[in-house]
Order: sequence, then structure tokens, then C-alpha cells
Amino acid sequence: IAVTALMPFQVKMLRDLGYGAGFIIAATSMVSLGSIVSLKYWGRLADRFGNRAIFSISHIGMIFSSFLWIVVEKSSFGSILIFVLFFVVNVFGSGNGIAQTRYLFHAIPSNKQNYINIVNAFFFVACAIGPVLAGLFLYFSRDWHFTSGAVDLNNYHGLFLLNGLLFLLPHTLRR
Repeated sequence: IAVTALMPFQVKMLRDLGYGAGFIIAATSMVSLGSIVSLKYWGRLADRFGNRAIFSISHIGMIFSSFLWIVVEKSSFGSILIFVLFFVVNVFGSGNGIAQTRYLFHAIPSNKQNYINIVNAFFFVACAIGPVLAGLFLYFSRDWHFTSGAVDLNNYHGLFLLNGLLFLLPHTLRR
């Protein structure tokens, strides 16, 4: 749920900040590039160190890449950061996907590997629910705003922080 919850609202936030459609399309293409560049390396790491290490690295990476969205702004630095964040989130997402697939192959007996399709069906339902839950959070927190000194947070920032914290749950369960 946490993996897919943010994407539509990251795009909406970028539009609200004044970024154009061309910039947003170019930035979101970094998601695919992150997968393409990293899958080979995640596979080697998983073969060498196992799933637990990959789960740990990928969860921590997804936590930080969610948290960093709170500093995105309309600036040169913000533009570079946006490209980096879209790239990095799927670098870590790809690592997580490889570890999950390897886990399923080892956890499910070879004569029942067809059950992986059922697991994947639940996964895709969870992916579809993520943006709906995030949208509900934004709707019910639309008037939320926190300002204190240099800190200026709105409901989008709250969503990014909450989403990052959601990765703590599978991170603690990886044992």
C-alpha cells in the first residue's frame, strides 16, 4: 500500500508547486529508469546476502525517499531532488520486489508455486487501495497545517511522513 500510495499525489503536488506537464513526465520516467538500472545489482546482492539484507536496505531507502518529499520546492535544487527521488524510490522498490519474489519461491513448496498468483492478486489489490487511502487522508486533513519556526508542514507533508513510517511495519516483520 505504501509503495503506490504517493505517486498520484506527488504529481498533484508538483502541479500545485507550478511545475509543468513536460517536467513532471520527464521526472516520473525516472521511476522506470530506477528499476532498469538497479535490478541487476539487487539480484546479485540478494544471491550473495539473502532476502533479509535486501529487505532492510530497501525499506530504509523507501522510508527516507518518502520523508525527503517534505523538502521539495519550486527551485533548481527542488527540480534535481524531484528527479532523484523518483529514481531512488524505484531503485529501492525494485530491491524489495526481488526480495519478495525470492521469499515466495523459498516459502511456497515447489508443488504449490501456482499459489504465487494468489499472492500477486492480493498485492495488486493492495497497490490499488494505496492511492485511495492516501486520497482519503488528504481529504480529511485538508485543513491541517503546522508552522513552527522554520518548519512549515501541510497535509501533503503529513502524508509523506506517514507513508514513510508505514515502511517500518514490514521492516520490523522481516525477521
